[in-house]
Amino acid sequence: MRLLSIIDIDTHDLDEQVFRTSSTGSLIMFIICLAIVVGVSVPFLWSYFKGEVSGWFSIGVFWIVFWVGIIAWVAWARFRSSLLASNWLVRVSPERILVKFRSFQNYCYPETDLVVIELPWREIDWVRKTKETTHKDQGDNAVTEFFTYLDIKLHLSERELKEIDRGLQEERKRKPLRSSIDELNSELLHARKNKAPKYEIDAIKDKIRQEKAVRSRDSSKSSAKYHDYPVRLMHENMLRIRWNSIKPGIKKALVLFGERTTIDDEIKIVTDSSKDDLSGKELEDMILDRIARGDKFDARALVKKHYGYSTTEAVKFVDDLMNNQSTDN
Repeated sequence: MRLLSIIDIDTHDLDEQVFRTSSTGSLIMFIICLAIVVGVSVPFLWSYFKGEVSGWFSIGVFWIVFWVGIIAWVAWARFRSSLLASNWLVRVSPERILVKFRSFQNYCYPETDLVVIELPWREIDWVRKTKETTHKDQGDNAVTEFFTYLDIKLHLSERELKEIDRGLQEERKRKPLRSSIDELNSELLHARKNKAPKYEIDAIKDKIRQEKAVRSRDSSKSSAKYHDYPVRLMHENMLRIRWNSIKPGIKKALVLFGERTTIDDEIKIVTDSSKDDLSGKELEDMILDRIARGDKFDARALVKKHYGYSTTEAVKFVDDLMNNQSTDN
């Protein structure tokens, strides 16, 4: 096992099968939202210029257009990200598999970061398909989500597992690019104020230049960070890869993996964070699971509901856990 950067990978292997996030769903969502915006705006403008629109009706239309517009913007950003060469999750070749645990939406981060797990086939005991049904509260409504995972049972040493775990943690703790530059500038200010050695000041300046270089490559790139974590390290040496919207589908992946390793029986799991009687270890595990998958909103809802925290306290509690908690469930 090795951790590699994206630029370390040779992408010209003719025998390689690449699995990536499909762009179809995001494009469809964008088109639907755009159609809603146009369908609401055109009649409104026609009535407005005829003087047939009331103030409350205008507010309602603006409210709809605003929120649907936000959804359209998110869908368009995801669609654009899915078209980039950096959009891949797993690469399979006769000698090895590569698993990239950085979300394709966070393409703006440096390609020199170690975000790819290289696994020779001898380090894989088996793979399997896992289906999860999860229930959770979303405002006043109950929401059911369905997830498909590819589980990979690893045959690795404790040291190698810790190395993977550390890489996953560092990716979760990574700051948005803009805030990273702000923090580095603050660090530089304090270093100068405290008369730090020249080599320390020069090192901070180099980091600032690197961050700015990433931002200047494409001015259209966002400095935000998407809390999207497609890969988790589970208990019992298992790597869990979220396979929703991945093309080719998981059936083809299992066929390909089956040529080189064992395929274990499919399992189905059900989780329910909407229950009122969650407590103790079950509640703690549920919160940690939501944090590990990047669902910070459900984690905050659980903390507020069962610990009685305010919104501010719940946000701080979850953010602290996201920064400090191991990815091992």
